[in-house]
Amino acid sequence: VSTKKTYRAGINKFVQFCASYNIASPLPVSQSVLCLFISHLANLGLAYATIKTYLAAIRHLHISMDLPEPRSTPMPKLALVERGIRRMKSSERSTRNRLPITPEILRQLRALWSREASEQDVLMLWAACCTAFFGFFRMGELTSLTADGQNPGHCVSVTDVAIDDVRNPSLIRIRLRSSKTDQFGRGVDIYLGRTGADLCPVSALLAYLAVRGKEPGPLFRLQDGRYLTKGVFISKVRSALAVLGYDEAAYAGHSFRIGAATTAAERGIEDSLIKMMGRWESSAYQLYVRASHQSLASMSRRLVVS
Repeated sequence: VSTKKTYRAGINKFVQFCASYNIASPLPVSQSVLCLFISHLANLGLAYATIKTYLAAIRHLHISMDLPEPRSTPMPKLALVERGIRRMKSSERSTRNRLPITPEILRQLRALWSREASEQDVLMLWAACCTAFFGFFRMGELTSLTADGQNPGHCVSVTDVAIDDVRNPSLIRIRLRSSKTDQFGRGVDIYLGRTGADLCPVSALLAYLAVRGKEPGPLFRLQDGRYLTKGVFISKVRSALAVLGYDEAAYAGHSFRIGAATTAAERGIEDSLIKMMGRWESSAYQLYVRASHQSLASMSRRLVVS
């Protein structure tokens, strides 16, 4: 479903581009038009991954119309332009300030996806978004390095998730066995609490787990059996943001972590708790601060209710 939406967005961008450049007969598309199109997309600020997806959308359009596929013959100029855009975007990415995913943006994502709430993949995406935000997660901690799960990296497994009460769960504990800042694999427990509000990581995770099944492996799994990778997650979120009218290139997986910290600070949550929830090691506060499981779980509600 998300791929179809992304393809539609790509085709719409192509139609708008052709109109703005007075290209009367764009199909079948030529190498020069493709070069101009992707340069146009790059100037609009779209990410390289999005540009590649839009090229795939044009290929799909040709196939559906029984036209010769673009790039069925070599297009060396297009390859050079693509390489230049990839390098340019890589340089931009290292210096660009990512925008935060805020509670308001989460609500908009939920409203967009709720039209397909029966879809397992939608429940999975919503659960991943809520878990990333309320748990201050890095996306590499929640997503597998490979879609087949053979190389999960540091990502959370379904067996790392536990609830406090089967009949009336109020908090979920997620065991993060290792991470980028935990090279020795000491591990840490992350607590998500029920918020009683429209944004609730406990409700989102329980709804997803009810349809996921008990197969071992990384926590987040697509309906077709593939495990969620960082690239797929970011692509799907950006596609939704584009539909909502945001500059999708300004958001990345880290936007959830940034958004959680920003929102927590705005709500007056203590610096020490923010650092603990985000597992930052920039100060020695951890030697002195001790927080109960319930106080950590209560952070979820405080992020929603002002």
